Amino acid sequence: MLQLPICRHIHTCSIDNPAHRFASFQPHPTHPHLVLCILEDRTVDTPSTIVNSLVLLDTSTSKVQQLVSGADFYAFPSFNPAGDKIAWVQWNHPSMPFWSTEIRVASFDVQARHIVGEVAGIAKGLAQKGSDDGEVMQQPKWMPLFGETVPAASPETLYFTSDRTGFGKIYSVRIQYASKSTRLSITEPELVAHGSTLKKGDMQQPAWSLGTSTYTILSTETIAVIITRGGHSVLGLIDLPSKSSLVVDSAFATLSSICATSASSIVVNACWHDKPGALVAVDLKAAISALKKGSECFKLAEHDIHVIRRTSNIVQDGVVGKEWFTTSEEIEFPTTLPNGKVATAHAVIFPPHSPDFEAPPGTSPPCRIAVHGGPTGAAQAGLNLDIAFWTSRGWMVCYVNYGGSTGYGRDYMNRLTGQWGVVDVEDCVAAAKYLGSASSGLDAATGAATSSQKVPNREAIYEAPTAKAQLECFETKALPDGSVEVSLRNHKRDWGIFSIISGLSAIALGASAAMLLFRDTCSSVGRRMAQGAFSLATVIAVIKARKVQKEVVKAIPGLGLQRETWRGLRWPWADRADAAFRVTAVSLSFTPRDRMVDLVVNEALKGWSVHTYVAAILKTGKLVPLFPNLQPRLPLVKRIYQAVYPALFPSASQGPGMKSGTSFIPRADTKKIVISGSSSGGYTVLAALCLHPEVFSAGTSRYGISELTALAHDSHKFESRYLLGLLGGSPEEVPQIYHDRSPLYMADRIRAPVLVLQGDLDKVVPPNQSEEIVKTMEKNKCKVKYILFEGEGHGFRQAENQKRALVEELKWYEDMLGIK
Repeated sequence: MLQLPICRHIHTCSIDNPAHRFASFQPHPTHPHLVLCILEDRTVDTPSTIVNSLVLLDTSTSKVQQLVSGADFYAFPSFNPAGDKIAWVQWNHPSMPFWSTEIRVASFDVQARHIVGEVAGIAKGLAQKGSDDGEVMQQPKWMPLFGETVPAASPETLYFTSDRTGFGKIYSVRIQYASKSTRLSITEPELVAHGSTLKKGDMQQPAWSLGTSTYTILSTETIAVIITRGGHSVLGLIDLPSKSSLVVDSAFATLSSICATSASSIVVNACWHDKPGALVAVDLKAAISALKKGSECFKLAEHDIHVIRRTSNIVQDGVVGKEWFTTSEEIEFPTTLPNGKVATAHAVIFPPHSPDFEAPPGTSPPCRIAVHGGPTGAAQAGLNLDIAFWTSRGWMVCYVNYGGSTGYGRDYMNRLTGQWGVVDVEDCVAAAKYLGSASSGLDAATGAATSSQKVPNREAIYEAPTAKAQLECFETKALPDGSVEVSLRNHKRDWGIFSIISGLSAIALGASAAMLLFRDTCSSVGRRMAQGAFSLATVIAVIKARKVQKEVVKAIPGLGLQRETWRGLRWPWADRADAAFRVTAVSLSFTPRDRMVDLVVNEALKGWSVHTYVAAILKTGKLVPLFPNLQPRLPLVKRIYQAVYPALFPSASQGPGMKSGTSFIPRADTKKIVISGSSSGGYTVLAALCLHPEVFSAGTSRYGISELTALAHDSHKFESRYLLGLLGGSPEEVPQIYHDRSPLYMADRIRAPVLVLQGDLDKVVPPNQSEEIVKTMEKNKCKVKYILFEGEGHGFRQAENQKRALVEELKWYEDMLGIK
């Protein structure tokens, strides 16, 4: 280990014990030679005997002193600014750092060099609610002093991230010593930002490695944070005093590892759609000023971004032009959960693109379904040169963020719990079927995506006020009989200022008129005024009482569509979309399935606006719109279509066209859809080829897992209990699941040609696993090719082997599919 004080010579700190490994270093604020870090002791080097602990390393003497032990894993150790407290994250088997962790805080005596008093923990939100799902808390960071002097007894603020609400958010607690003791008192966690600006998105990422950072403290008033939304990520700012927030709009596709360099600047790893990733410095002065003025969005100028170092200079050096790179799109598509319910899954697609070639009109490209590893991970939307290899050669690449992927919230990640080999496989198959159907939407004449599939603008559509409000009033239910019920409440306020004034005026007039009606001296003119006042009050009440408050569509398999329209009155003092209303009328209509030909998405001109809607086409040619009164916007139209169509047409081989009177072709050629993945992604590839032999035309497994029991017994410490959560138990507890979900034991079902790439030094997936499944495929006369890469382990590191793997895979598909 090297200690590098500024403007001084390099000091080498040598640790004599080769079995000791150190990581996550945090120097003491006033005694920098004392370093807080994590020790991994491999004296007995087996997964069950490796010991992790939190230690203090004295770089002046190379001595190591243990501070905390007992937990299986530690991460994110940190000193407070005074150096008299420490905070850290810990967790135990069988959890993973993205399933359940806890944050501990303790007092530290720098003279004695050990922890004093009791160790305190931050209260868990989910535990208080009786949930068994666990809670992930990460990245404890103390509020820096920023040059201020704070009394020793003053409370200190500790920030951290937690997914207790279903998405990772930033919280804070106040910590101080209890009266006349060394015991620490910790307040209940509080969200640092309110409002809807940063509501959707994750502010923490799965901690597959130490030292991840998704937020940084700029000053006593401002925090900068990375917000992950599916395959994309954006930069956000939080104003601590007001708890307001702002989204920084930029050309970045993805962001990671953020760090403050001043009160108004950061460095962050960034990736674009048309440039390789880079470490960049970002000036946030103007953005912070906009935040203070109450803005919720700010456009970052190019001159505020300075590139420090790039991962590759091929674009800047002119080796490859930007015109060779495609722009990714995020899509949603229907899938089926293990319980039979209809749900939505996600993917990032990279359309084919070349400045020199163009596909013939009316044709669809071959598609490579790519499966990310982990499996608790996610595909990103930024430029990936491996993907550009395919898209520049006419291929579409679809990276499936199957259930279990991160970036879509805790519930979506939990879909994979106990269901690895089921949910991931089903979602990859669903993605292939969706892209191979006309419902994925390419215009046959232009090759352009349908309006519902032009996803680069999807975020803007979702953030539009009307669409956003409708999303909060939308609900889908899968019923036990296989029916799907979709409901939409009216998001608009019933009582605007004009109607309230009109109503009060009518009441006042009515009261005055009543007095006139019952007076003998009332003239005929007075009586007419009274009648008019009463009529006005009655008309307003009737109009409000006849307003559509909710529409419900129920798709019943084999029977048809039932539509319900609920009318009623919401009182002014409870005028919210989710408030109960006084029902005045409910109308029902039913359209039999045998009268329907198709379900389509159409566009219609209403006034000066174009509205998109879902409608059933009858055999007579008539269109029956769904939700004709509440008129859902495009994001909801897509969800309605995806929910209702499978229930009405469960046996359809491909979906309908997305526009009436327009011919649409699939996004991908159904006869040329292949699947590829590495490691756990390779496992999903093999399982999909076994369980759905008719879907994919070919496949490639890079060091993919084929036998799950062997993986459970041979894994390293960090992942040694990972399978217990993914499969629902150990091989001894659920042996049948381990057997039935291992591709090795169902390889006789594979019909598509398979390319298997393997490293000869791989200890995670030993070569014998790949060789066994290859033998089984050869025995069953399945086309298979096996390539063993010398000197490679679990993941190819040598440039020549990385290149060869890509070329071999492309050639394999071209030969098997007859592509020239």
